[in-house]
Amino acid sequence: MLYRFKINIQKNELSKLCDNFKYSYIEQEHILTENGILKYDKGVLNMYKINFNDKNDLLLKNYIDNFDLYCSNNMWKKQYVCNYIPYTHKIIHIKRYIFSPRKGSPLTFCIEYNENEIVDHYFSTVNVDPNDILLKEDISLFLNYIK
Repeated sequence: MLYRFKINIQKNELSKLCDNFKYSYIEQEHILTENGILKYDKGVLNMYKINFNDKNDLLLKNYIDNFDLYCSNNMWKKQYVCNYIPYTHKIIHIKRYIFSPRKGSPLTFCIEYNENEIVDHYFSTVNVDPNDILLKEDISLFLNYIK
């Protein structure tokens, strides 16, 4: 599940996060097409499409410190192997920082860049109730560094 807050993250806050949390860094090339996003996975070109599941989306008002939390199951899923790149496409280079608040936490916080601009940020977890106290504590920990 993806969790999103309406919050502006400044570039200088990235260094604070890197100094205080364990993280991994990934660079990926995304090929945007009319049918979805193409990505290379271990040398294989795969088509990803968004899996819309809006009926389970939630908006939790004042979730933490007067921030509203939007919860969504809409995820990009690998659909099939693609043998060509369509004529109409755009290539973008994504740099993704993935932070973990502590060892064993089911939560990650991702910040994505394209051309040195933050283009997305979100929390991600699997099968955790948004009202779980440990999840709230972990999210609050990140928010303390970026608000």
